[in-house]
Amino acid sequence: MHGTELTVLADDSMSTGSVGLLRLFGELDQDSGAQLFTEVGAQAEAGRRWVVLECSQLVFCDSSGLNCLLRVRQLLDRQGGGLFLVRPQKSLALVLSITGIDQVLSVTGTVEEALQSTREEARSTDRSARLRDHGIG
Repeated sequence: MHGTELTVLADDSMSTGSVGLLRLFGELDQDSGAQLFTEVGAQAEAGRRWVVLECSQLVFCDSSGLNCLLRVRQLLDRQGGGLFLVRPQKSLALVLSITGIDQVLSVTGTVEEALQSTREEARSTDRSARLRDHGIG
């Protein structure tokens, strides 16, 4: 561990229906990745297929943390949803860019943008599912 533990806070005031908002504080690394995965799993079990991670207070993320983010995305993808990262600090944004993970994970500048995107994607996903149910598409 680098020195600061990870704190994950669910923001129920902004979480609605199939969308959950988690605020991250501290460090995401090998020691704390399981905690984040567990928290997102709890969101998924509560019916939240889309999770927004507010990352402005995430001060450190190593390769294990990046792997955890990818595993979280896979979990949510299997639920028919997705993952959004909001306001990653410059160091994390740079690592996401260098590794190409920013092409796999959705990154937004504000929580509101992420929530709007989740609503749009949820409508699109629901529409596609209805079409498949009727043998179209």
